[in-house]
Amino acid sequence: MYVATLDASKAFDVVNHAKLKDKLYKTGICAPLWNTVDNLYNNCQEVVRWEGAYSREYSIEQGVRQGGILSPHLYKLYINQLLDTLSSNRIGLEIGNIYVGTPTCADDQLLLADDTSILQHMLDVAHDYANKHHYHLHPMKSKTTHHVISKKSKTESPDVQWKLGEEVVTHDQQYTHLGLEWMESKTAPDLQAKIDSSRGAAYALLGVGLHGQNGLDPATSYQIIQVFITPRLIYGLDGVVLGRKDTDTLELFYRRLLRQIQGLADTVANPAVYLLLNAIPLEAQIHMRTLGLWGSVTRLEEDHPLKKLATRQLALKDKKSHSWFIYVEDICYKYGLEMHNINAFPWPKLAWKTHVRTVVTAFWKKQLFEQATSMSSLAHMVLDEEGTNKIWSVCKGKSHLVEAATIRARMVTGKYTLQATRARYNQHSVDPTCPLCGKEAEDIQHLLLVCEALEQRRTPQLAQLNNLMDDLRHDAPLEIPANKEEWCMAILNGGTFIRNHTVVGRDKHDLLEIAFSRFCFALHKERDFIINNILIQRV
Repeated sequence: MYVATLDASKAFDVVNHAKLKDKLYKTGICAPLWNTVDNLYNNCQEVVRWEGAYSREYSIEQGVRQGGILSPHLYKLYINQLLDTLSSNRIGLEIGNIYVGTPTCADDQLLLADDTSILQHMLDVAHDYANKHHYHLHPMKSKTTHHVISKKSKTESPDVQWKLGEEVVTHDQQYTHLGLEWMESKTAPDLQAKIDSSRGAAYALLGVGLHGQNGLDPATSYQIIQVFITPRLIYGLDGVVLGRKDTDTLELFYRRLLRQIQGLADTVANPAVYLLLNAIPLEAQIHMRTLGLWGSVTRLEEDHPLKKLATRQLALKDKKSHSWFIYVEDICYKYGLEMHNINAFPWPKLAWKTHVRTVVTAFWKKQLFEQATSMSSLAHMVLDEEGTNKIWSVCKGKSHLVEAATIRARMVTGKYTLQATRARYNQHSVDPTCPLCGKEAEDIQHLLLVCEALEQRRTPQLAQLNNLMDDLRHDAPLEIPANKEEWCMAILNGGTFIRNHTVVGRDKHDLLEIAFSRFCFALHKERDFIINNILIQRV
């Protein structure tokens, strides 16, 4: 497949007002709307301000307003005749008998052909149209590429020079369309460029506190990531067929970002990274967008090229095809959605988006829950009825609680290093006995409830916990942990554990979360202090 991207120099600035109004009139627009656009651009004048001084007024005879809501739509109207000419004459790429040669949005124009001479013909038509409509196609900024459309294709780039008028168009192995960077040798966009861009956005947000334990709390940081970084990372991927390797590459970056804002080690089990934040994997978010796009296709008119293309591809392509529609069919099957029924009987937009969000979220929550319950490192993690753990929930807007909650998060994910842990990782060549009291193996239950060396710090902390739980029992039925194992689970999981056993309101839940985090942090500090003293004495 041969590709040409067209760069119109200062595209929005060179739209001729008279021709624009004429084209608007020929569309059959009603008089009031035509008059509105006419008034918007008729007798426009502007001045230049420079160092407090103003130039004389001068008239604006061309261009649509940069950043205006109507501007992209008016520009589309301005170049639609070019696209209609190519389409009506079937000049360009076709899939079966469906014309797909000009996938264009406003000034981001793309020409597709399966023959070198046809692409040159398309460039000639575009160049002629630009001259008649008083705008210039830049041959150096426009690009041509021989794009591989199949992973099995080994065809080399042809030795052809395409031209715009008399000037040769730049041939490049890489081009950009609708914000996605493509390589001629790849069937998916350049994902590394998207990762680099997202990483740059994350660095730019360091100033507002997006830097883990010493910055904003993880819950707030996650919301910032979802607003400013995730959209940049997955933009445009809803219309792309992603392989397993592509998805894993993006997921690795996203998961590492979530680890960093939570202060979690790289060795923490993947399900915990999402469950502590009540998050879902990036793959799920891409699937939501892909299914949303499929919903838009199903709502198109039957004679729309995309709707006809969907019907054709689903009827003719097999499961091994690289077609986007087969890719969507696989996604629908994964989530138990009837793709063909949806195509025949389209859902309303809002209802479809809501249904997709519910189905996809439930699928991944169940998946993460099953993975977490099967992992020995997460044996101490308790999840609520929503499949999440609420360690970070009370830290929102309270950065002073983050440090304590981080220690508890490390404990609950099995990554708080204790002597028993060292022994297990070193194939029991290390003595698992507690270095503080020297009486038994130092595991998490020993640290929290048994170690005699920590008793002086533990006793008042436990008394405070008991007093808090006694106070809460007056307002709601609250079951006090009956043994050391239950106490250990309650301390590590806070209100999540208590809430799963008794009815506790949200405000009571938050008080328990704060108290248990402070308890874990107090013992952690005391343990560090004693171990440091032991090391100093040895020296």
